[in-house]
Amino acid sequence: MGKLIFNITVVPLLYRISVLPFWVIYLISSFFYLIIYYLIRYRKDVVAENLKKSFPEKSEDELKIISKEFYLHFCDVIFETIKMLTI
Repeated sequence: MGKLIFNITVVPLLYRISVLPFWVIYLISSFFYLIIYYLIRYRKDVVAENLKKSFPEKSEDELKIISKEFYLHFCDVIFETIKMLTI
C-alpha cells in the first residue's frame, strides 16, 4: 500500500520537477538550501565537527564558508539527481 501511495503522489511530482530547465532547478535548489541550512539545520553539528577534524588549520569563519558551500552543493546534487529522470 505504501508503494502505491508513493507511486501516485511522489513520482509524478519528481517527474514534473525533472522536466524543468536547469536554471529553475537551481533556483529551487537554492531555496531548499536556505530551508535546510537555516530552518531545519540538518546535521549542522555533525558537519561542523567533521570539518574541524578535516581542516584543523582553518579558522571558524573559513569553516563556516565551507559548511555553507557544502549544503549548497548537497542541495544541487539532490535536484540534479531528480533531473536525471528526463535527461
